[in-house]
This record gives sequence, C-alpha cells and structure tokens, in this order.
Amino acid sequence: MNPNLGLAWALNAATHCYIGQPGTAIACLNRYKELAPFDPYFGFFEAIYTKGYTLSGSYEQAVQVGRRVVRANPDFVNGYKALIASLGHLGRFEEAAHYRGLLARREPDFSIEHFVKAYPFQQDADRDRYAEGLRLAGVPENETVPPSLLALERSNA
Repeated sequence: MNPNLGLAWALNAATHCYIGQPGTAIACLNRYKELAPFDPYFGFFEAIYTKGYTLSGSYEQAVQVGRRVVRANPDFVNGYKALIASLGHLGRFEEAAHYRGLLARREPDFSIEHFVKAYPFQQDADRDRYAEGLRLAGVPENETVPPSLLALERSNA
C-alpha cells in the first residue's frame, strides 16, 4: 500500500525467501536499504540477506553478511543458521564448529530435525539445500544434546 515504507520491503524479502524466490528477496532488501539507510533495526533485517544468499547458492556472500549479523546481534539465534549452513557448503568446518558452539549455547536443542519441522520453506529443494549445509557443518540430526555441551553447561552452572 505504501511503496516507500522500508519495513514493508524488509518483511516482503523474508516472505520471498520462504516461498523460494531468494533473488527477489535480495532485491527487496536492497530497496529497503535505499529507503531506510539509517534504520536502527537494519542489523536484524540483514539476517534475511544471509538466508537469501544461502538459498541462492551464494555462500561466500552469505558468510560475509552472516558474520556481521552474529557479531552485531549475538543472541539472535536465527542469525547463525544460514551462516552455519553456508560454511558447511563451503567446506569450512572449523569455522562452522565455532559458530555451532555459539548457537548451541543459545539454542542447545537445535538440530536438523528441529529445523526441518520449524522452517516454513515452501520449496522442498530450498529446505534440502539448507539442511544439507547444516549437516555438512556438523549440526546434529536430532535434538540430542551432545555430551560435550552438557559438560559445558554443568561447568557454567
């Protein structure tokens, strides 16, 4: 209704990611940035870029943006997931392990099974690509908390 409302463009971008149109999502985000270059919530919406780049197979770009997203918003768990998936696709397992550990401290029950159930991707190919990246990065298949994380949680208690 208002083509000059940056927030609408940012939210539209998220929708386009979920319906299988990452290129359109990135274009929507670019328009959002043009309309609201100083939006204090840009860091939150920037995570959509990471998802769009991951879904389009632009893993290097996803990693560049994803690092910035988690640095700016370390407690935003969804900022880590596309970053980890892209690192998995790129074969950067050591870096993926670092971010997996940060995510596990914030969402210890995150797993591929949980991801597949929770993320509303319309296209099976998008869900599969994302899940495969998570798998390559070492994310557990199910919600079993790894013993190393349990030991870490006990030592921090």
